[in-house]
Amino acid sequence: MDLDTFYEDQVGASYSELEATNPTGQLEALKDVGSVKKIGEEKVRGADTTHYRAVTDLKEAAKDGGPDVRKAYEKMIEQLGTSKLPTEVWIDEEGRARRFQMDTTTKVPSPDPATDETTEMEVQTSMTQEMFDFGTPINVSPPPQDKTMTQDELEQRISEMQESTVPAPTT
Repeated sequence: MDLDTFYEDQVGASYSELEATNPTGQLEALKDVGSVKKIGEEKVRGADTTHYRAVTDLKEAAKDGGPDVRKAYEKMIEQLGTSKLPTEVWIDEEGRARRFQMDTTTKVPSPDPATDETTEMEVQTSMTQEMFDFGTPINVSPPPQDKTMTQDELEQRISEMQESTVPAPTT
């Protein structure tokens, strides 16, 4: 999935423009929060870390961006129904984020093919990111073209699957 295109379609700014979507930006966003609570010392993939709990304020994160980024954050806030994101972060002795954890509930449109109406559905997401192998050279190749699809193709497949699972109307 091309996250820049996906986020551009969803909120009007690319993934890479949004501070709260990358590890460095997530740490930057935590600098402006009012309350950070130290939970304790923990190991993450063998590394000594300090575990913190905080609330990321998307309104604060938006202040440093241009008009498109601010608009994107406003859209994210609207979709989430809040500007506050409970966040947990584990930071190693060198100040690097080793793990981020965030739980959100998002309102998303849900089309009903039987009635051609769109309703809102709540989607709960729990996301944990772990960062490791710092400094390791990487060699990544894209998958073969026949193993990929565009966002539009993905949405079409999802729509087709939803249509095939809608029960036929009874008379």
